[in-house]
Amino acid sequence: IAVTIPKAKAGKGFLRLPHADIGRGTFVVEVVAFGLTSQVKRPYEAFEKLHADISQFIRGLPPEVRLRFNYAVPPLPSATWVWGDTSKTLDERRRKLEAFLQELLLQPAVVHDDERRLFRFLSLSTAVVEATSLVAMRSCGPWLERLWETSTEGDGLALLQHPVVEAALVHAIGDAVQGGASTFSGDAELCHNLVRGIQMLERTFAAGAGGAVVRPEPMLRRRVEVLVVALRESATQLPLRMDDNAT
Repeated sequence: IAVTIPKAKAGKGFLRLPHADIGRGTFVVEVVAFGLTSQVKRPYEAFEKLHADISQFIRGLPPEVRLRFNYAVPPLPSATWVWGDTSKTLDERRRKLEAFLQELLLQPAVVHDDERRLFRFLSLSTAVVEATSLVAMRSCGPWLERLWETSTEGDGLALLQHPVVEAALVHAIGDAVQGGASTFSGDAELCHNLVRGIQMLERTFAAGAGGAVVRPEPMLRRRVEVLVVALRESATQLPLRMDDNAT
């Protein structure tokens, strides 16, 4: 995930006088995630709230986690306008807020916060959020069900076909089926998530490249191998019936 703030606009001041307090600005936040681009406008006050929320979240972590985390939320730029060149002041604020967001994205505890504070601020789609979980965890977790639900909507399929997401999906399914029959005994949730993973891999396979980056032959071979093994195991071991969309 890459985040930038390409544009900023000053607000209207209460007195409407040159170089008076003309508001603290509205900023266009642009996010590129797995080849998909989105934008959202946020006023300076929204950055203040995000800063306060993340700071409170970090203070609430267990002491041993905070020690391992060893991270302090970077300060926000000043909210006061300097008398003079307001465009220069606004651009400096834009750059500092951009650096603030980029720094947050480097912190795993912030990115994988259960309440998704940062992702909600960035207004990321459910598909992008769950793909991020899949790439980070590389396992058959609940994110696969939510990814499946979004895979037929909008850019959902294109996201699944992104090489990083597809590689994580292949790895998750491959690990899950490696244990053979023992993988599928007594864990209905794992079985359900695995079914969804298989269905998504089959869907991306059936859709072809779809204009995405061409896969090298080893990756294509691995995708086919994992899909074949997963389908064979699911046909004989999974206590859940795959729906009509699966092969």
